[in-house]
Amino acid sequence: MIISDIHGSSYYLKLALDIFDHDKFDKLICLGDYLYHGPRNPLPKDYDCQKCLELLNKYQDKLIKIRGNCDSLIDEELLGNNFHDVYLLTTKSKNYFLTHGHLYNEDTDNHNIQTDYLVMGHFHVQKDFTRKKIHYLSPGSISLPKSSSKHGYMIIEDDGYEIRDLISNEIIFKGE
Repeated sequence: MIISDIHGSSYYLKLALDIFDHDKFDKLICLGDYLYHGPRNPLPKDYDCQKCLELLNKYQDKLIKIRGNCDSLIDEELLGNNFHDVYLLTTKSKNYFLTHGHLYNEDTDNHNIQTDYLVMGHFHVQKDFTRKKIHYLSPGSISLPKSSSKHGYMIIEDDGYEIRDLISNEIIFKGE
């Protein structure tokens, strides 16, 4: 299960973790922006960085952490220090290049990246499109969706991916 852009919302993080537990996923991957809401964003519902820290630290053995542009050194220290700028995930048939999105996205020069999918957060919008031979995916933000997007998350399994609405659990995008 992949989430992104929590921005300190204990409410939406709890919803995501309830789905994670219910569906018994192997790993929880967060694409960055864990605790701080950032100066461009409003305060999200139930803004509580300490509660988010407590909730996330309960999942340390299952949590893969990507560094976001709003994540500070102290955030990383409190969340366990094992952050990645990028993370490569391989299923039986596909390769996924996971990143926050501020360093690698559809507007950056990605010609050296060898992958089937580039998965990013950062923009708070669900995405599923191909440009210049790279397929871009984004679950959007769980707490602060923008541009009429939903509160979203993503599932990657051996046979494909789904981007879902966190509130209704409806599929927004699905692919192989």
